[in-house]
Amino acid sequence: MGWGLNTTSMTATPIAPSVPPGVPTGLHIVEGDGRLTLNWTAPSQSGSSPITSYKLYRGTVSGSLTFLTNVTSTSYTDTSVTSGQTYFYKVSAVNSAGEGALSAEADGKAENNPPPVVLLEQWPLLIVILMTAIAVVAICALIVRNAKKKAARIAQGFTDCPRCDAEVPPQATNCPKCSAYIRGPR
Repeated sequence: MGWGLNTTSMTATPIAPSVPPGVPTGLHIVEGDGRLTLNWTAPSQSGSSPITSYKLYRGTVSGSLTFLTNVTSTSYTDTSVTSGQTYFYKVSAVNSAGEGALSAEADGKAENNPPPVVLLEQWPLLIVILMTAIAVVAICALIVRNAKKKAARIAQGFTDCPRCDAEVPPQATNCPKCSAYIRGPR
């Protein structure tokens, strides 16, 4: 039995490490009536795989946030807020390697904007404005209708009497209303 060289060889392919995404930036909040709309920018580094979702965290005390929801876009409207209450938010990006670091904190206060109140003293003025608008629309409709009717009658050869403004049929030489003589070619 002799000693020889081992001819078996092995190759290894390095495996890229799993890296979670970077930090979302620019988290800002648009305050609305009974809602807060959050917008942010995706991280510049998605990690070792594409970003699949974002985790949102919320709290009523700065630095004390709990998980709120997962979303797949870079915006979210939080409608489960109480008007007048300040809320604090952070967001993180998620890929197949896991969750990345949390963003900087942003805060917003849900507003309570009731619909405008029309005072009792303003009602008569509003009624006058409404009635005037209705009258203007009705008058415009009549003018358009009459203009269309007149254009159709002119196309059929009818003319207007110069004395009484009555319609004169195409073959008539005298006005049927005032008997005025109608001159000229028609």
